[in-house]
Amino acid sequence: MKILALYLVNAECQWFREFIVRCSTDPRFLGFEPMTLVSNHHFPRHSHDQFSIGVIALGAQRSWSGVGQVSASAGDVIMANPGEMHDGIPVDNNARQWRMIYIDPALLARELKEETARPVEIVHPVVQDLLLARHFAACLLA
Repeated sequence: MKILALYLVNAECQWFREFIVRCSTDPRFLGFEPMTLVSNHHFPRHSHDQFSIGVIALGAQRSWSGVGQVSASAGDVIMANPGEMHDGIPVDNNARQWRMIYIDPALLARELKEETARPVEIVHPVVQDLLLARHFAACLLA
């Protein structure tokens, strides 16, 4: 299993939708944190302990990632692995808004245990896929 996005893109995004709804409505699900942020802050290189998956809702940013320099703008899906160094620089110092979820690796491993025994790895820090972005946004609003 190489690209987590494969689990997010299917006709109805059913697995991901169900996962998001369960995590966001059941307090027993630890390790799932949705977040929305609007900022023109320049975030220095850092990492997170969780998988980070989100959509740029407004504006644009440049960032360094494990695969080098990338750019993301409104509608792009952004992703990072746990421990992956990245930063975030707003384009033209304008604010950008993104909606993210942070998923604990153990939670994701439990959810995917029947799908794959191999570790999950995100290999594309930015995906320009309108369908995936729409599914993601719909999941967060569910």
